[in-house]
Formats: sequence, C-alpha cells, structure tokens
Amino acid sequence: EVILMVSGRAYLDAYGVFLVLLPGVPMAALIAPLLSAMKGLHFMKWAVFCDFIWMAVYFGTFFFLVGLWGVLGMAAAQLLASAFQTAAAIVLSKRGGFYGGAGARTGRVLAVFAAVAAAGTAAAIHWGLAAAAILVAASPFLLRAVLVGLRIFDEEEARLIAAMTQTKALRKTVCWMIGHGGAA
Repeated sequence: EVILMVSGRAYLDAYGVFLVLLPGVPMAALIAPLLSAMKGLHFMKWAVFCDFIWMAVYFGTFFFLVGLWGVLGMAAAQLLASAFQTAAAIVLSKRGGFYGGAGARTGRVLAVFAAVAAAGTAAAIHWGLAAAAILVAASPFLLRAVLVGLRIFDEEEARLIAAMTQTKALRKTVCWMIGHGGAA
C-alpha cells in the first residue's frame, strides 16, 4: 500500500523483492560481527573465504534463478548466498574458538528472528499496512523479549555493553533492551 501511495504501480514489484530479502536482515545482523571478529583476530583469510562463498553462491545461482523467477530470482540468489555465507562464518568461527559467549547464543536469535520475519511478512500480506505498522511499533519490545528470554548476554557481557555506551540516555535504552540493571 505504501509503495502504491508513494511511487505508484510501476514499483509494486519491489514489494516482492523486499519480502524475499526480509529474512536476510537477521542473517546480516549475525554475520557482520562474526566477520569483524575474524578480521580483528587475524583470521582475515577466513573472512575473505566467507565473502568468496557469498560471491560464488550468488553468481552461481543468479542467472538460473533470474531466468526462473525474474527479479525475484535476484533476491532469492542474494538470500541463498547470505545463508551460505552465514553458515560458513559460524563453522569457521567455531573452529577458531571465538564463537563462544553471546556469539554461540546468536544462532537462537537468528532462528527466532527468521520466524518473526516470516510471520510478519505473512501478516503484512494478509492484513496490509496496519499489520506492518503494528509490527514496527512492537519491534523494540519483541527484541527485548528475545534478548532477555533467550538470555543472550550473561551478566559480564551486559555490564561491558553498558560500560561501552557513553551517553546516559542511550545507556538506559541499551540496558533496558538487554535486560541489564546497570543503567545508571
């Protein structure tokens, strides 16, 4: 509905692409810190290898999927490449011994976010803009429920995150989000 209001019917195909790419958001949230950790811990060749896997899967499936589904095939190739890159980064970071702590628990978050993204997409398709607006408004509370419910950060990790947040207002928000009482 928003695409129609803002851009017109010519851009309506973008909505399908958006829906296909939507599950990639939680994958990107997982992969970015893992690749940064690899680079920071002198495992640059692993980070480059993960990027190569993304490139090989994307270009290896691109023409076939585009031929099969058109512009949606491009989005599907992107999503498939991101899934393979994420799996490779997890396997390699476990091998390197730096997947412990919060990193090991992020797999559960990825599964929950993928389910929420799928449910949110279905709700937006079925009920339209109102469902999408409700999900956007509820997202901070859903994120907090996931982070606290799955105990993503232990007390030491939460304390470190709170200590790294310099602005008092932002620190209060971050502490609320991760369920840490050290917002002062």
